Amino acid sequence: MPGQKFQFNPVESASGSQGVLDKKVSVSISLKSVVFVLVIVALLAGSFLAGRYVFPSTAPLGKTGIFAAIIANNFGGSDSIEAEVVPENAKESVEAAPVEVTEESAETTEAVVEEVAAEEVAEGATDEIAAESTEAASEAVVTTYSNVKLDFTRTPVFKWNEEQGFGTIRTIYYTLVNGEAGTIKPTEFKIFIEGYPPTERTLIVEVPHNTAEVAAGKTIQNAFDKIVAYSSSVTDPANIKVTLELYDENSKLVAKAEKEFNLKG
Repeated sequence: MPGQKFQFNPVESASGSQGVLDKKVSVSISLKSVVFVLVIVALLAGSFLAGRYVFPSTAPLGKTGIFAAIIANNFGGSDSIEAEVVPENAKESVEAAPVEVTEESAETTEAVVEEVAAEEVAEGATDEIAAESTEAASEAVVTTYSNVKLDFTRTPVFKWNEEQGFGTIRTIYYTLVNGEAGTIKPTEFKIFIEGYPPTERTLIVEVPHNTAEVAAGKTIQNAFDKIVAYSSSVTDPANIKVTLELYDENSKLVAKAEKEFNLKG
């Protein structure tokens, strides 16, 4: 009980006389004070051990460290225990781990790279056409032609039927060079086959997009598809002359090309 006094009665000596220790000693101990002191000591010890846990050294835990972890856990320090068990550089190690490249992922990457490359090529071609159109638009348009060259790039694509004695031209390849001082604007080709008079048959084809407006000094190479029939009863398919004429919107001749081909095969 608080304030309770404990008395110790010494045993009398054999001689019956009382010495210094024979006197009654009265000690008064307060239980409340004892409890208070014990609580203070426990708090100090807990703070010390928890502090060592929150800021651990590089040395292993050992018995003291384990005891500190237990104390910290009891006083709400569960997060500190997890930090002690898992090193701080563990996350960095995971992020720095190399990615395993499988055959499937490599093929996917190559496909993506090829797709991106194809898109870049398409965009580059579009930009080039746009640049040419802008350049042509900034120049004066020429309507009198004396320095424009038209030629066949190579033998047209054809198919010959020996049994029936006739053939058909499928594709014509051409090269156009604008040597004028300004832009030219062709609109159509006219095709003539040796042996067939122009009054009987005139084949007209609209020019491809990149030939509709050609800036000064530019060279254009392109092709167009057109079925043109010819017969051995009218002309010599082994030495047949094909004529290609280029006209502007006013039906004015811009350039002309003539060449003999073996379209018999």
